[in-house]
Amino acid sequence: MRHHADSHMQPGSTWKPWPPDFAMENCTVCQGTGWQLLPVAGMSAARRCSCATLSHLLRLKERVRIPPRYQDCSFDNFIPFNGSQARALGEARKFAERFPRAGPGLFLMGDAGVGKTHLAVSVLHELVQRFHEDMRFVDFTDMFGRQSVAGDGQDRWGTLKSTSLLVLDNFGMAPPGAEEQIVPLEDPLRFRFSRGKPIIYTCERIRFDHLFEDSLPQGPAAAEVFLRQLHPSLLYDLHDRTRILPLLGRDFRKRRSHHAPLFQTAVGNAGGA
Repeated sequence: MRHHADSHMQPGSTWKPWPPDFAMENCTVCQGTGWQLLPVAGMSAARRCSCATLSHLLRLKERVRIPPRYQDCSFDNFIPFNGSQARALGEARKFAERFPRAGPGLFLMGDAGVGKTHLAVSVLHELVQRFHEDMRFVDFTDMFGRQSVAGDGQDRWGTLKSTSLLVLDNFGMAPPGAEEQIVPLEDPLRFRFSRGKPIIYTCERIRFDHLFEDSLPQGPAAAEVFLRQLHPSLLYDLHDRTRILPLLGRDFRKRRSHHAPLFQTAVGNAGGA
């Protein structure tokens, strides 16, 4: 019989089910108990059902909050069309292989459709399946609205501190008026830098030297305008504590059938922003 935590807990109780109740209720193998019965020499033995691992992984992926359009992104279906994309793919794979001792974060920058978000999400998919840890995908453009970044009632800025790996997509692309919230944004960034907690950024193409000049040149990128408002120490940390990877090329989505990939052995479809 399957029991739930609520049926056991009394007011003030600290009891928790062990192992955690991650079984799928509609599993035909364990009937939702989380345990698979096995006949062993005329006796019955039990082992954890594989549906528990799958259910736990699905719940983790829900918490990561990867947008549906990027759910199928992986290293295997990222096709580099030039040297910059091949280098970025190699560095992203290396980051995933070395995590949690991956060193600095990654700063993937380039025009729309060159594969920045595809690579960032590929890292998340790889690590969530391997470590089963709390990681988070956050669209920077959604950080300044009324809805919490956490999406579950937690403090939105505190969530950015606690997660083991943070992906900030469209970094610096803030809506008008977001300058008023630059200070609360600086706190989680400073916290993560001080504790070596990595961030993967995707950003439009910018020039870091513009961020340290007295004034921006004519026609600056939107991200340059916003990032110049960060405290100079954070800008230096951003530059020094991330591996900056420019991705060049045209929009994947517009050229998929017109250009040959750099490596003919690659499989799958390239995508992402």
